[in-house]
Amino acid sequence: MITLQKTVSLVSTSTDGKILVWRYQDKLRYPIKGHSLLHKIGAESLAIGGTSLDKVNQMEDNTYLVGTEGGSIFKCSVGQPSDTDIAHLFENSSLRWKTEAQQVIANLPKKSMAEVKKRVERYAQDRGDREIQVETVSTAKPDIKVLYPSTITSNFERHAGLVTGCHCSPFNKRLFLTCSVDGSVRIFDMHVNKPVAVYEPSCAEYLMNAVWPPYRPTVFVCISNNGNVYIYDLLLSKEVPSYTLPYSQSLLLSDRAPSAKTAYSLAFNPRQRDFLAVGYHDGTAKIFQLNYSLSTQKNDEIRHLKSLFLEKERQE
Repeated sequence: MITLQKTVSLVSTSTDGKILVWRYQDKLRYPIKGHSLLHKIGAESLAIGGTSLDKVNQMEDNTYLVGTEGGSIFKCSVGQPSDTDIAHLFENSSLRWKTEAQQVIANLPKKSMAEVKKRVERYAQDRGDREIQVETVSTAKPDIKVLYPSTITSNFERHAGLVTGCHCSPFNKRLFLTCSVDGSVRIFDMHVNKPVAVYEPSCAEYLMNAVWPPYRPTVFVCISNNGNVYIYDLLLSKEVPSYTLPYSQSLLLSDRAPSAKTAYSLAFNPRQRDFLAVGYHDGTAKIFQLNYSLSTQKNDEIRHLKSLFLEKERQE
């Protein structure tokens, strides 16, 4: 899972338990910085695989939400590449460090720079290398907890299965939604551990993704492993989907039932507000055209979204 941001080209996460920061100016040849999803359980720190990722808001470039394969949801502070001048660290080195390799060291925590440099140089000397490339830093295999320090700052109540989608509201920076193979969509407040709302559109489906549209504050959409699209309009109902768009194929033979496809991704068109695209497991996509009411913001809708959240908070 990757997400774009302003100061750095993209941030990615994977089931290997890492969050990596990449830059287009480096042609994405190597990550300029990294973090680990390390969750402390007792005296041990265990790596957890990331499965979904989203930036909290445009004003906080370093803060991300990460969903994991174990169902946990973490808030992470992902440090950005720095322009720290560390030439002095390499002044007395007997090996030649390429500029890109130096930059990777520069973006480590200061307390870790010397330790990683020493490990990489020892590895290069054992191999008989006189020059250290950027790839050498990772192949030297320094302690992963040093090279990629933990980035978790807080966590939220976990799902009962892998978290397949995580998306922050474009209208209220405190709200975000998640979905999971446990069949639920949850809305969270950034300041509260437990979800403020839980929805289960179907009792027999995995949910594969969920997003807020950029045009309607009280609408969100989720998709299932059977290809169904569920659209919630909280102005119409606070409990059940307002619309369901089932996936079906034309029958090739009269005695064959229509087959379904797993829906994996969905996105709203940033210009044509009534278009919704859904991608499926076989590489195909469908474009749905939504009705006017789903693509046009209502009066005081942002305030209504906040009132829904506050109403739930008072009940707690």
